[in-house]
Amino acid sequence: MGIEIQVGIVSSVNAATGSARIAFPNRGNTVSKELPVMKKAWPVKPKDLVVCLFPATGTDGFVLGSYYTVDDPPTGGA
Repeated sequence: MGIEIQVGIVSSVNAATGSARIAFPNRGNTVSKELPVMKKAWPVKPKDLVVCLFPATGTDGFVLGSYYTVDDPPTGGA
């Protein structure tokens, strides 16, 4: 069983279902259907950069979580 990992940008969030639509710049900004967000990754917000996992056996995927960038650094610090 293979998997595909993609980086995308949160387009919209559905808080009622814990899911989000993701735009993929490397795919012409194609927007996914609503993908479930992993519990430990919730909440995500529009414009967050996220990592998504897609099993090779189908088109359904999951949002694994967002990550920090230069434009969106962690708050606080050591």
